[in-house]
Amino acid sequence: MENKELSAPGRLAGAGIEKCLGRLSRAYSGAWRLLGVSVFPGSMADAVGRHDFKDGAAAVHVNVQSAQPFLTVLLFGSGDVGHIAKCFLAEPFSEAREIAQFEDVMLLEIGNMILNALINSLLNAIKQSAVPSVPGLLKGDARSILGGLGGMIDTAAGARVIVADISIELDGRTCRGEVAAVIPEELAARMESAA
Repeated sequence: MENKELSAPGRLAGAGIEKCLGRLSRAYSGAWRLLGVSVFPGSMADAVGRHDFKDGAAAVHVNVQSAQPFLTVLLFGSGDVGHIAKCFLAEPFSEAREIAQFEDVMLLEIGNMILNALINSLLNAIKQSAVPSVPGLLKGDARSILGGLGGMIDTAAGARVIVADISIELDGRTCRGEVAAVIPEELAARMESAA
């Protein structure tokens, strides 16, 4: 069940992601927007389950190693990845599109920026530092994505899920995606106390 009033982790995540998307809109093609944020108790399966897997998905993930480790993920539809890469790379660099795995590289870079903005907004609020992993890329249906993420975080003690819905629009086409974090309840409580 989603909270009616957004908790501190949700407000922090929303502020960090919105700031990052604003910078992307100014620096690159397309309009990058935060559509909304929700926070609820759950697991990564709950977060990933919110994505529409009609044509599969591409997921960029970053695992955060700290006293209270957590996992972040950015999900887009597989059919949108080429358009999203176009939104990220300006036309003067169009010859870069001939690079093998161009779309994967662009998606990893986009995910790295957005997920690091999310991570930093959460950890800065509690004055904690951590070492995020190198971003990884997973593709497929919900089961494949969850299988690839499996074992990266232990939610046995309870976790809070933060999901931010985002959109990217260019040339009359809009792509939607989700930015999610699954954080230990203890870490969420520290954010609430710091707010």
